[in-house]
Amino acid sequence: METPGLDLRRASATVMAALTRLVGPSRLDLAEDATQDALLAACRHWSSSGVPADPIAWLLTAGRRSLVDRWRRQRLESIPPTDAAAGATPPPEIAVIAAAEPLRDDTLRMLFLCCHPALPSEVRVPLMLKECGGFAVSEIATATGKSPETIAQRLVRAKRRIQEEGIALELPAENELPARVDALLEVVYLLFNEGYSAHSGDELVRAELVHDAARLITRMAASDVISNPRVHAVAAIVHFDGARLEARVGDD
Repeated sequence: METPGLDLRRASATVMAALTRLVGPSRLDLAEDATQDALLAACRHWSSSGVPADPIAWLLTAGRRSLVDRWRRQRLESIPPTDAAAGATPPPEIAVIAAAEPLRDDTLRMLFLCCHPALPSEVRVPLMLKECGGFAVSEIATATGKSPETIAQRLVRAKRRIQEEGIALELPAENELPARVDALLEVVYLLFNEGYSAHSGDELVRAELVHDAARLITRMAASDVISNPRVHAVAAIVHFDGARLEARVGDD
């Protein structure tokens, strides 16, 4: 669905990060499902009523409602009938997202989650594309030259590790920040490099990866928390070389 003035991939990443904050990283699957429900609801309603004035707020509300419904169903399926009434009540932080509450920097926290040092290096790019880029498994497989089965397995392993390690959706401690930012830059640059000069497949350039790397590095450069000369250097490379994409491949 075309939505003038709205980047659905960015919107998806924003909603996913906010919902993950509510349920915790150990329930990424639940947040993913609720995000997809919100996007599907938007496709149904916006085609007839038009895009609302604040589409992100609309998607967050729809995602929160889906989150509550899914949480209740899962709880009711896993507890005795005598405890059903109490078990169907969602935690307060899930039940309410105040309309006046400004969005926290959840997207930045999600980036750090996807690049956490406890996660194997081979799962970081797929996880970032899935959770921060809104890419489907099939799209990630095409982008990385791996089979959908391989990507699906890596995502499962990543989510299992997040649960086992109890990784939180939070910014690193100040003393950990430089190393964590460098790890994040490495993943963003790998993402950009794969888009700029694909290592597999029939296409030399995968513009969607370059554009996603540009979006992520721009977000990092705009952050007062993690912006530094190295971040701006990578941002300059990504934007300068990204501007040459159309000249990379011609009719000859």
